[in-house]
Amino acid sequence: MIKILTVASLIALTVFMTGCAATGLPYGRYLSVRDPDISLVLREDSTFVYEKNVPYEDYERSSGRLYILGGDVYMDSYCKEDKFDVSYSCKKGRGERIVVNVSYDTDDKRGYCFLPHINGEDSEGLFCGPFRFESEVPVQSLNFKVNKDVDFALNRFFRLVDTRTVHPEMSMGDTLDVSVKIVDSLFTCKVFNRAPLKIKRKRVVLDGMTFKRERPESKFKAMDYEERKQEERRETL
Repeated sequence: MIKILTVASLIALTVFMTGCAATGLPYGRYLSVRDPDISLVLREDSTFVYEKNVPYEDYERSSGRLYILGGDVYMDSYCKEDKFDVSYSCKKGRGERIVVNVSYDTDDKRGYCFLPHINGEDSEGLFCGPFRFESEVPVQSLNFKVNKDVDFALNRFFRLVDTRTVHPEMSMGDTLDVSVKIVDSLFTCKVFNRAPLKIKRKRVVLDGMTFKRERPESKFKAMDYEERKQEERRETL
């Protein structure tokens, strides 16, 4: 159902999108008051770029669109998924254990490690690369937490990403072949789904975190991420 904006909503939209003096919030680059390594860029085309680049913490980056709903400002990221897809096949067999073979599909050649969850419980051990393990109990449900190697060149750590849960019908002695579809961007993308953006004078609040405006964004709005970083480095020289 399409909701028609009220006069008040239209005024709020105009005030925010033009950055007029009524709110004191022009578009620009904002830094977290808690940690300046967390930034939020609001652009004139109603898009945003969020980045968390705190040393020794999980790196995050996200981009998406700003929109008005009921007079309030919200953020939606372009990335929507936060779990890896899993495909599997079963082979009937005989024996006292279930054998599970795990591989992954990705173009990235970095190392990945997996923590299996069998029937809702953690298994013993962390497995890296394609691997196999055995289960002494019937596998009714299976999913993994996936870890990506640290990028020491950029001093970046990455969050654990869950896979979707599969429910194979297996008997003892069967073999389960599992393939995990790894999308590398999910290790860094922070999902915003109708995240409210509270507007204050020269400040915004997102996820309980306050950001203070640093400078106008006009010179950066047409740049991509790498170009913006290069321009920022030149300005600090």
